Amino acid sequence: MASGPSGRYLHTLVYLANSIQNADQLTYYADHFSDTKPDEQSAQRRGARHLKETCAVIDDQISGSEWVLGNQSNLGDLHLFLLTTWR
Repeated sequence: MASGPSGRYLHTLVYLANSIQNADQLTYYADHFSDTKPDEQSAQRRGARHLKETCAVIDDQISGSEWVLGNQSNLGDLHLFLLTTWR
């Protein structure tokens, strides 16, 4: 894997796509991840917990910064905005 700033950039983009997007889908489209109606509630609860855990990781990464990866906006910020406002 790439190291330095480009490695962190790629890692963040992959994390956003694979974690936030997955948790969001599980939370809001639970019927796609369960076989029966009663199982949907369990999938939604797990998705909501995972979304909270994932957002905490991003919050820690941003901590004190205005942007996801430092002092200027980049595709990571746009992707995070898209994932957190898209339903």
